[in-house]
Amino acid sequence: TNYIPKFTSASTIGNSQIFDNGTNVLIGAASIANPYGSPKLFVVGGSNPLTLANGDNTGTYLQFNLGSGGGVVNLQADARTGVFPPLTFTTSVTERMRITSGGNVLIKTTTDNGTDALQVAGSGLFSGKLNINVALSDIAGTFALAMLGDYAGLRTGTDGSFNVDVYKSGTGYINPFKIATSGAITASSSVTASSLIKSGGTSAQ
Repeated sequence: TNYIPKFTSASTIGNSQIFDNGTNVLIGAASIANPYGSPKLFVVGGSNPLTLANGDNTGTYLQFNLGSGGGVVNLQADARTGVFPPLTFTTSVTERMRITSGGNVLIKTTTDNGTDALQVAGSGLFSGKLNINVALSDIAGTFALAMLGDYAGLRTGTDGSFNVDVYKSGTGYINPFKIATSGAITASSSVTASSLIKSGGTSAQ
């Protein structure tokens, strides 16, 4: 009962895999377990129960590839097309986030710089602390945390020291504070508190 019939031979009709109870359409099952609610379409299969393809064996496809005890959602193009599209997330007809074919995550931007794994166009709010776990050899002598344009940046020096750097257009880089590996703290005599802090307590620009 409720199975959509199909020809199992030239003259014989039997049950297909499609089950229609009048409320839900099920493929590969005749009932829906509680955790899934009451979806209009319910598909049960092996590791690859559902694939939506744009063309037969070519073009982009959306594949729900479910593994044992977990799941993976794949969005990719058939290898024969040579084109691997990004996975995009859209709300209000506007793209909000994408994961590129190279694995970079872009938030509120569609322009990939091809280098950074996470690229955010806008501010961020963290309720907890932000940990940056990078080996010193990877960031020695370069800015580990900085803002583009006129900024104050944090970096490790090639000698292992921790530095606060200030950059201002027309002036260049200034290294007002340095903490050596020995714990000694030095400050540049050319930098005063008033040159680093503007009215209101914001960074000098």
